[in-house]
Amino acid sequence: MNLHINLGIAGRYRLRKFVGDACTGDTGWFDNLILNNGLDQIANVTGGSFGFPYLFTVAFVGTGTTPPADTDSQLESYLASSSGNEQGTTSFVEAAGAVPAYWRGIRILTFGTGVAAGTISEVGVGKSSTNLFSRALIVDSNGNPTTITVLSNETLQVTYEYRSYLDKTDHLTTADIGGVTYNVTYRLADIDNPPQILKGLGLGGDASNNLQMWSGSMGTVYNVPTGSSTAANYYVNRQPYNVGDYFATFVFTFGLSTGNFGGGGVLSMLFNGNQYRFQMQFTPRIPKDATNILTMNMQVSWGRYTP
Repeated sequence: MNLHINLGIAGRYRLRKFVGDACTGDTGWFDNLILNNGLDQIANVTGGSFGFPYLFTVAFVGTGTTPPADTDSQLESYLASSSGNEQGTTSFVEAAGAVPAYWRGIRILTFGTGVAAGTISEVGVGKSSTNLFSRALIVDSNGNPTTITVLSNETLQVTYEYRSYLDKTDHLTTADIGGVTYNVTYRLADIDNPPQILKGLGLGGDASNNLQMWSGSMGTVYNVPTGSSTAANYYVNRQPYNVGDYFATFVFTFGLSTGNFGGGGVLSMLFNGNQYRFQMQFTPRIPKDATNILTMNMQVSWGRYTP
């Protein structure tokens, strides 16, 4: 079976400066451009716990004035970088009206006193000054370029908010499993319990990417499937990622002893990862038992969110 899901992502910045605990300047929030380099990092980061680090660990500021381009990987005119970072937080936001719900990850990165002294017009976050995830010009509430001046006795705090927008509608597809065509309905799951979206997709064999079999029907977007679920004793492999793909394919193999619920078979599945949480239901049930092995191909793609 091949199932494809898509993620729409966005981000924004806020810069504030301080003398001690007193805020002496605030840009307010303004939008960013997630760079092609950043889109690749979602799948391609290495190192850190469980095989992947945080997507963005350092903030960078500069004096450039050229608008960001998809192909950028650094600031136009680098000035300084943050000396450390604070723990990121993740939350679920669901506003009333037409605004889509989203998972939000916030990371606050701080520059030492006087480190960012100067007149700043651009900002970015990433792994290094030449390996940015995102870049933006500082703009005012009307979208016009502006600056913030940091004095030698001031510290600078860069807050980056990463969003993954949530499509709460049902999607329909079909799947061929063992020569039988199955109707598949899939939707988001457990959306008010966000995954660790400040991390990448994870590498092949990583336990953070898992596919669970369930005996009961799938739940609403705020729940997970019902009934019994499998133990996580399957094998998962993420296929090689090529720069510019902006998708990852995971191959899950359920062995002879996994997912055997008896006469009913498998009705639904739950697909979990750092950037996503989806569930799906099959018609008819999948007659998985101890005489067969089931292999599932799951593909996740991502791109810049557009309203």
